[in-house]
Amino acid sequence: ALAAESVWDPDGGRRFVVADEALGIARAEGDPEVLADVLLHRSVAVASPDTLGERTELAHELDLLAATLGDDRVVVWSALHLWRVACESGDAERADAAIERATTRAAALRIPQLAWASALDRAAHELVRGDLARAEHEARAALAAGTRLGHPDASVWFASQLLAVRRAQGRSVEALAGISTVTPAGAPGPGDPGLVALA
Repeated sequence: ALAAESVWDPDGGRRFVVADEALGIARAEGDPEVLADVLLHRSVAVASPDTLGERTELAHELDLLAATLGDDRVVVWSALHLWRVACESGDAERADAAIERATTRAAALRIPQLAWASALDRAAHELVRGDLARAEHEARAALAAGTRLGHPDASVWFASQLLAVRRAQGRSVEALAGISTVTPAGAPGPGDPGLVALA
C-alpha cells in the first residue's frame, strides 16, 4: 500500500524498491490472501508503459488467486487490472470481457468501493470504444457511486472524465465553463492551466 501511495512521489525509484520488498515478503509468507493484496497494490505501484508485461503477468496471477480464494472482491479487482492491461495492449476482446466481468460482479456485491471503481473504469472503457453518450452516462453513474461512498475525489474524477468526453465531442470549452459546479474547493477549476490546455 505504501508503494502504491507513492506513485506521485518525485522519487519514483522508491516505490519500486518498496513494491519489490513487499512482494518478496508476501511470497515468503505463503498466505494467498496477503499475496493477493500485495499483487493488487503492486500493479498500481509499478504502473508505467514499460512495465506492461510485468503488470499483465501480475493481473493473471491475481486472477488465479481470486479463483483459488473464492473471494468475489478479489475477482472484481483482478478483472479491473486485466481490463487495464488489455486496453494498454490494444486487446479489445479481452478488455470487453474483463470490464463486463468486473461490473457484473461489483453490481452483485453492492460494495460501495467496488461499485465506484468499476463504474469509473466502465466509463473509461466506453470512452475508449468511442461510445461518448454511454461514456458520459457511466461517468455520471461513477459520480453517484463515489458520492454515496463519500470519496473526496469523486467529483474530481467525474470532472476529468467529463472533460475527456467533451473534448472528444469538440465541446471542451463548454465543459470548462461548468467545471466549478462539480469540483470541490482546492480542486482544479476553470482557470487551471492543465484544464485550459484540454480545451
